Amino acid sequence: VKGFAKELNPPRFLSPEEIERLLSAATGSHLHAMIATAIFAGLRVSELRYLEWTDIDLERDTIMVQNKQDWQYKTKSRKFRVIPLNDRLKKILVPLAKSEGFCFPTPEGDRYYEQPKRAFYQILKKAALKGVGWHTLRKTFGSELARQGVSLLKIQKWMGHSDPRITMQHYAHLSPTFDE
Repeated sequence: VKGFAKELNPPRFLSPEEIERLLSAATGSHLHAMIATAIFAGLRVSELRYLEWTDIDLERDTIMVQNKQDWQYKTKSRKFRVIPLNDRLKKILVPLAKSEGFCFPTPEGDRYYEQPKRAFYQILKKAALKGVGWHTLRKTFGSELARQGVSLLKIQKWMGHSDPRITMQHYAHLSPTFDE
């Protein structure tokens, strides 16, 4: 039996203006740095929830996304990856940096057990953004890299795609060197 064809809509990315609106709306919120990290490092929400200060090297300007033994957390591909830390994100993270612990704890200081939904949606409403979720922020990272001409191989590596076809499908058309 042949299944129904799945309807595909174009992927949603934030424009530079929308990025600024979102970050401005998030300023002062406990989610500001988490949102900025999703936009500027492309981490999945589960990776953000488990990110620790020991995973961020502010001297080498890198973020390591890795499997966590203590909490039984595994990355989606089960592989670690290292992502460059851009200057804008570094400026946001440096004042918050600690020697250990979770980077983005709940207001009570605990690790998020689920997506931080309510506060995030309030920020989106304040920024007047619709159709945006945590995964949109991740896709924004990949789309910005492609627009800047970063190779699809690097985008695949930094985003943790196990299959290069995923990277090609979502980001190749945004590259300045893309030829249909």
